[in-house]
Amino acid sequence: MINDMRQSGRTHAALAHLDAFDLQYPRSNDAAVMRADCLVDIKAFVEAATIYRKLLKTETAAAAYAGLGRIEGLNDRWAGAVSEFGQAVARAPTSSTYLNDYGYALLKAGNLEQALFRTRQAAELAPTDVRARNNLILALSATGDAAGAAALLAAITDPVERADVRAAIAAAATTTAASATPGALGTRPAQMVVDPFAQ
Repeated sequence: MINDMRQSGRTHAALAHLDAFDLQYPRSNDAAVMRADCLVDIKAFVEAATIYRKLLKTETAAAAYAGLGRIEGLNDRWAGAVSEFGQAVARAPTSSTYLNDYGYALLKAGNLEQALFRTRQAAELAPTDVRARNNLILALSATGDAAGAAALLAAITDPVERADVRAAIAAAATTTAASATPGALGTRPAQMVVDPFAQ
């Protein structure tokens, strides 16, 4: 129920329910991760990072590292995001969510070949995940596989979404060509405009 509230954008209500949950079940690491995730949603990054760091030696370490990676990425610190998401993937190698976020961070950091590898892993593990597919399209395009990107793009049935992803590819190519920073990608696909690491 708490996670559903967060997913529907009622983050402050989710935090209130977490307060009530903590009264009944104190010291739950899963609840702590959820609280930190909610704090990231409302951009309370310092408070969230403090919670995540306390969880790095627990059974929820993968989620905590992913949370720290999300904070780094949302603040455009892509090298830090790569490091944190790499730690999450090391602890949960088959998590399509962590692999997708790791791949996106690698893409933004300019490590294109590794980005392609990780986004492909995410897309194969979660073939219905739109974010993973869109990131794979970006990675294919960025590494010069125009045919592969076009094939995936053609499979998008929603014409608005297809146009958004096509625009993101064009913007990425323009930004990369104009930027002194290798791999700078600029605009993100529609699924990633607000938060590329939305849960």
